[in-house]
Amino acid sequence: MKRTTRSRREPSAHPRPARFARRGRPPKFGRPSQLVAMTLPEDVLNSLRTIHQDPAWAIVQLVESRLRNRTTERQSTAASATAELVHLPGKRGLIVVQDNIFGRIPGISMIPLADGRSFLAFDEPARLADLEVAIIDKLALIPSSTVEHARLTRILETVRGWRRDRRLVFRSKSIIVVEASDRIAQTSLMSR
Repeated sequence: MKRTTRSRREPSAHPRPARFARRGRPPKFGRPSQLVAMTLPEDVLNSLRTIHQDPAWAIVQLVESRLRNRTTERQSTAASATAELVHLPGKRGLIVVQDNIFGRIPGISMIPLADGRSFLAFDEPARLADLEVAIIDKLALIPSSTVEHARLTRILETVRGWRRDRRLVFRSKSIIVVEASDRIAQTSLMSR
């Protein structure tokens, strides 16, 4: 009877880097993390889901944003995205822009948010392509050598990229904006 012996595997001439040495699921955030179980109020969870569908990712984004804001305040540099899609509950989002960069475009209202950004709303029913055309029209009025032109061009490229992304579907929805006409009406709005 012939006896077979198991030979040990020879080490590879090209050892795998340490980050690939472990099998299984990759780290969720791309770095070491820890499981934390917590109980949160429903309204807080719903708010977190407006940032990201996964509450853990939303918390990470909030913390990173806050740390980034502290650094930005100290350094007074590094602006956030000029235009971005902000997640809402479900698979929805809103187009949000920097107020000071986007400026006023006829037919488009900017609904201000608390952080200095605004989400966009059309004054009349329109589509994403109409937003592109409105930006192109505004670009035609601004000298191409200005910073404003460069920023608006980046917004145009972003919007065009969203329109061409087959994973995204854009639908226009009407919104109701309530504006107080005087201090008394403002107070009654706030107390409700």
